[in-house]
Amino acid sequence: MELNPIQSLQDQYLNDLDDLADSDGDHGSGGGGDDDEMEEDKEFDEAEAEMSATKDLAKLTRLYGSQKLEDHMASIKVSMDRSAPMPYTPEHKEDYELVCKSNDLVYELEQETVALTTYVRQSYSPRFPELEALIQNNLDYIRTVRRLGNFDGGDVTQVDLTGVLPSATIMVVTVTATTTSGKELPDDALEKVTKAAEQVLELDATRLQLLEYIESRMNILAPNLTVIVGSKVAAQMMAMAGGLQELSRMPACNVQMMGAKRKVTNGMSTAALGVRAGVINQCPMVVNSPPEFQKKAVKLIAAKCTLAARVDASNESPFGDVGHKFKDLIQSTLLHVAGTPQREHIY
Repeated sequence: MELNPIQSLQDQYLNDLDDLADSDGDHGSGGGGDDDEMEEDKEFDEAEAEMSATKDLAKLTRLYGSQKLEDHMASIKVSMDRSAPMPYTPEHKEDYELVCKSNDLVYELEQETVALTTYVRQSYSPRFPELEALIQNNLDYIRTVRRLGNFDGGDVTQVDLTGVLPSATIMVVTVTATTTSGKELPDDALEKVTKAAEQVLELDATRLQLLEYIESRMNILAPNLTVIVGSKVAAQMMAMAGGLQELSRMPACNVQMMGAKRKVTNGMSTAALGVRAGVINQCPMVVNSPPEFQKKAVKLIAAKCTLAARVDASNESPFGDVGHKFKDLIQSTLLHVAGTPQREHIY
């Protein structure tokens, strides 16, 4: 039987349409599979991001909860139970090394505290972006964040900030929070911020314990420096410098400005607030000097502190004899300046 050419072409055309439909169906089913894979990839990315954030927070706290820090604090407790040693002798080598190690840990704790505080500021900013401009002090900011959270369901007036901030600052924070452009944080994000804030406060408490121990043992680590400025100021200076060797290499002008505050947070004038005064201004010789001679006293003491730190760094004069000579020289110079009539300024 001979086939009709037209019918043959029609059959071939229909077959081609069927094949095309089948291929479209296969493509459609394949596309659905790709969508499922994309959704799975998205869920995997979110889980991976959360895990990564947790790991990043753990990296910021290498000392927090570590066995190294626990063992060191236990050693400090044992040392504190003993009486404070006299100036350094070979018998006091253990206490001397413990003080040096404590000073290194103070520096590491400060670095971790700064890193965690930065994390808290960045993570909490979406909730209350204006808060960073209102509170400059890191610890005050951390304590405020712990209290505020998500504003107790959105009502910031129900959050008690008493004891955390001054009353005037509390008023400003409360008013600003009522009109903030921030949005509530998810529960998991808020939990991480709260955990980081708690770690900051715990690390700072540990740092203060280390500084207290260093202060109690400054007579064996830096006896000459301690004679001039006292154990508390000497411990603070060493902690800020990063160690006795680092302090001994600092010029006197830098020693004079250690711990100086260069700005205030209330927007008021800094002319009469002493905001440029460093930690050396807290030593007894400066505090007991008349106000008009305190600036001169700071310069003299800073210069002698640099020399005394170099003597201590080389383990010379363990009984503080050089420090006593420097202190007598500073006092005699100040008495001479105070007894010299001041010239009248001619304008």
